[in-house]
Amino acid sequence: MNYLIDTVKSVAALYGFEQYDGPVVEPLELYVGKTSKEILEEQAFTLKDRNDQALMLRPEITPSLARMVAAKAQELTFPIRYFNYGLRYRYEAPQKGRNREFYQYDFDIIGSDSLLADIELLSVAVEILKELGGTQDTFVVYINSRSEMNAFFASIGLREDQYRPVLQAIDKRDKVDDEVFINLLVKCGLTTDQTREITQLLAEPDDYKKNFEPIMQLAQAYGIQDYIQVNPMITRGLDYYTGFVFEAKSKIGLTRSLLGGGRYDNLVASFGARPLSGVGFATSDTVLEEFVKDINKVPDLQTTQAPVLVTVFDQSLQKLSIETAALLRRAGIKTELYMNMDTLQKQLKYADKKNIPWVLIIGPEEAKNQNVVLKNMPASSQQICILEDAVGIIKNS
Repeated sequence: MNYLIDTVKSVAALYGFEQYDGPVVEPLELYVGKTSKEILEEQAFTLKDRNDQALMLRPEITPSLARMVAAKAQELTFPIRYFNYGLRYRYEAPQKGRNREFYQYDFDIIGSDSLLADIELLSVAVEILKELGGTQDTFVVYINSRSEMNAFFASIGLREDQYRPVLQAIDKRDKVDDEVFINLLVKCGLTTDQTREITQLLAEPDDYKKNFEPIMQLAQAYGIQDYIQVNPMITRGLDYYTGFVFEAKSKIGLTRSLLGGGRYDNLVASFGARPLSGVGFATSDTVLEEFVKDINKVPDLQTTQAPVLVTVFDQSLQKLSIETAALLRRAGIKTELYMNMDTLQKQLKYADKKNIPWVLIIGPEEAKNQNVVLKNMPASSQQICILEDAVGIIKNS
């Protein structure tokens, strides 16, 4: 949907993000250890080249971005703000908000470990959803931190090798019942006391929320504090996240995340560059489209069409109609030229069906007197005027 692309791109420009792109096909090894196990083992579209090298249709673009930044690190001015939209592929069961081929939008800031980078991206995320018609009643952005969770794990005696599986279990908390969740924690080797501590944290996170006061203060300065909530159940599934993480959720309709991301401090360095902290998030056209449907904010797509139809009276006046349409377009007015030799009544019916508000008619009498008939379709009115006046009326309407 062009409306989605235009909206997201306008927010990217508003926040000073530079657009980039990367390969659609990458070596499979690029993603090993840099994306989720689920994507690699269950959702990957793989193929082989002539040398039998395993390749993968990109399921996401962050590893590609990190590789490209690492290769050009000496030439770039940091921090960088990059934005991408392009095709992604995941072998998932098609359903509401999920397709196997989809357009994804990625925002990344690389080269800053400041909280300002985190809050800038949070503000971008909120701005996109607001521009699409979202309000405090229709979405919320949950935030958490893997490093804060790891610190909590250490305080209750977990081993470091337990951190990741426990985070993965917590990531599934809102999708399973209590018994299943407890069993997931037990499989991670947790004691009864440790399991109780974690379930209590998730149920009563008030003390834990105090760790996020600095970023919540920044959120207030940005005017987005009412959209943000601390939620220790948000851990994100990708392996490269190291600290701050976040997800936006719809409060009505769609159950899967509207967008999500976080901080990755080691990803660029894993490609041989100096350590460069990054933070980013992604969303997709399929998810955003379902969101605007759920909140009844789907735009009238007819309004994106040309507001003017230039009719063609007959073959002898076709050239004049073409020249008139060209003049309107040079004046910056989106104009459609009727292409068939149909009756005027049929051309007007065409404009009505397409909700084109203005119809410009040039018949033999108008051609002789060097003027036009400008018809206002919604008002069912018309006037005779010179073409220059018609241009002004349409532009000011």
